Amino acid sequence: MVTHPGSVPFEYAAGDVCAFPARAEFPVSDLTLRTWNDAEGRPRYAVESGALVLRATNLRTGKSVDRDVSGTAVMRYAPGRPGTFVMSGYGWATGFHGGDRPAHRWIVARDRGPAGNAAGLNGKE
Repeated sequence: MVTHPGSVPFEYAAGDVCAFPARAEFPVSDLTLRTWNDAEGRPRYAVESGALVLRATNLRTGKSVDRDVSGTAVMRYAPGRPGTFVMSGYGWATGFHGGDRPAHRWIVARDRGPAGNAAGLNGKE
């Protein structure tokens, strides 16, 4: 299945993924998501690619920074664990919440080299 998801702004409360309240916005978002589902219709594997610029704003100070996280990400979904996946690729951002490992981190990989892997848990990517 091929979709073109929008990137909606969202906010983190202070202490959720960083010490201050923060907002994520996407002034540039032109993504294509290709998803392969199992026989029951659950996602098993996905590839998302395209242009994406993240604007991260510290809501306490009003300061913001833009990061180009464009590129391609591959997601492998864990069987029997809805909303849990492993993501890898070039240029990505993810928030790790209190129940995630590592906990309370907002990681934005912005270089063009391999960004490594991140686990998104319970749909809180």
